[in-house]
Amino acid sequence: MNASGQVVGGSYTAWNRTYHAFLDSVGVMTDLNTLIAPGSVFTLEEARSISDNEYITGIGTTVGGQTHAFLLTPVTDVAAVPEPATIASVGLGLLAGLGVTLRRRRSVA
Repeated sequence: MNASGQVVGGSYTAWNRTYHAFLDSVGVMTDLNTLIAPGSVFTLEEARSISDNEYITGIGTTVGGQTHAFLLTPVTDVAAVPEPATIASVGLGLLAGLGVTLRRRRSVA
């Protein structure tokens, strides 16, 4: 939870019972997968934290089943936005918008 009362986490969807990352802002729950480009090869499964500046971190998987960490970055932070080929820009109510940057998660042996 951040100072604005926004909460992130993971929950099963009602329509197909898959696990998705979510944002709850002012009592409105949003599936974070609706904020990335349609047809993305990534599924955001669980958001782990949200900062007071609305950066969201978590984990997700590719279509091939590889696990990756993700960072959703407010679009207003232009310096943090990567090249268009690796980012999807979207809008969200109180948030100016979010972009998605994915990093490979290292597995622990």
